[in-house]
Amino acid sequence: MSWFVAALLFLNAETVKIPDYKSVPHIGSYATQAEFDAALNDTRFRLTRVGYPSDGLTVFAYVYAPAETPKSKLPMIRDGVVMRDHTN
Repeated sequence: MSWFVAALLFLNAETVKIPDYKSVPHIGSYATQAEFDAALNDTRFRLTRVGYPSDGLTVFAYVYAPAETPKSKLPMIRDGVVMRDHTN
């Protein structure tokens, strides 16, 4: 079992329901309907909302990750910055 799967077992994790394309304000500035549908139907990845305790509160984060456990280590990216690169 990967660390990611193990971590999700101990967190409040739920699959995210993506809203309809037309219900998202200004989405046309970011993606076309075709691009949105392609991403939505891409079964290689999953979007999960996880909740975890922090200073007595429940904090939520969104994890966009491969649907299958990768065969090799992947870099950890936070806010667009590679935090740890395990690919070397």
